[in-house]
Amino acid sequence: MRITLIGCGDVGYAFAYALAEERTDVELRVVDESYPRAVKCSSLPLPSTEFIVVNLSQEADIARVLKGSDIIVNTVSQSFISKVLKLATQMCIDVISASPIPESALALDNQFRACKSVLIPDTGFVPGLSNLIVGRILAIHDAIDEIGIYAGVLPLSDRDSLSQIFIQSPSNIVEEYSSQVRIIEDGNVKSVDPLAVTDIIDIPGVGRFEATYGEGLGTLLYTLRGKVKRAFKKTIWYAGHVEALKVLRELGLFSAKPLDINGAKVSPRDFLLRLLKLRERRDVPDMTVLYIRAIGSIDKRRRVIQYLIQSVYDSQRKLSARSKIAGFTAYAILRLKISDRLRDFVGVVPPEVIGMRESLFTEVISWLVLKGVYLDVKGEFLNHR
Repeated sequence: MRITLIGCGDVGYAFAYALAEERTDVELRVVDESYPRAVKCSSLPLPSTEFIVVNLSQEADIARVLKGSDIIVNTVSQSFISKVLKLATQMCIDVISASPIPESALALDNQFRACKSVLIPDTGFVPGLSNLIVGRILAIHDAIDEIGIYAGVLPLSDRDSLSQIFIQSPSNIVEEYSSQVRIIEDGNVKSVDPLAVTDIIDIPGVGRFEATYGEGLGTLLYTLRGKVKRAFKKTIWYAGHVEALKVLRELGLFSAKPLDINGAKVSPRDFLLRLLKLRERRDVPDMTVLYIRAIGSIDKRRRVIQYLIQSVYDSQRKLSARSKIAGFTAYAILRLKISDRLRDFVGVVPPEVIGMRESLFTEVISWLVLKGVYLDVKGEFLNHR
């Protein structure tokens, strides 16, 4: 079996690491625009590995490297994945994407079905593992009123705002807080200002955090529509960070509109990102927190269920918590595919649909726990019959 990994950044490397730890019967082809990244992934101990450095904006080059693939695992951004998905439908190749895909790709369901192949989007952290858990919650309840997803990637020790920005992607943070994000309210999709409301959330056993709306429901925007009254994803931060984001935005530093400064056109956003790049802190030990709280009913009894997932910097494997949880989740889904556990699925298969099947959900979660991911689940009824 040949697996083609597109993108070998932090998440791609974590995926390849998991593959190398477990499989000796697959060929891995690593495709990246960066020679050092491609070499890093292909140096992992797999029996047959090759790396190809290619311009991912050129469809002809992508088609060449996909030829002969059984499964494509994607970890690159939306700007490249559209071409990959188009070619996958033409070449009838299964696709697992740890990175979010363009929403237009969901319309490829018929093409993947015609091939009897699958596209499994959002198999990373959030959206990804969060969707899988939401699927399990939906399956065990008669009805769901509200689903709250609280997630964050945080520095283990340094709690200042710069550390919190660098531990994630500064460009992603600026992009998210420059526009509206989507939630489900009264059963319908609604756009909101991510910085309009700051909540304080106490996560049992972890601590108290600030929380702001974020984009992160992924395919849940479609699979939950009309099925739940309210659903949202909120990003958690250490205290004081949200105020810093608000100040930066109010100063106009998130704006992409160029300003004329002494005859030169300068984008405030580009200027800010350049400043952050100059002060970049690398290799800061991190942790990921995923806390999902849902309110629903079973047999007309109101119930609250809570899932807590935590991962910390893996010093043994030298993997950040963020890359490990995303890359390992994608690999856990690949395990299901390789073992033929997904043989009943064709077309576009959101991870929450996989999570609805208890045996598949248990297999993914159990494997992640085996690899050092912490899990805690609590449920309680709120009233009597």
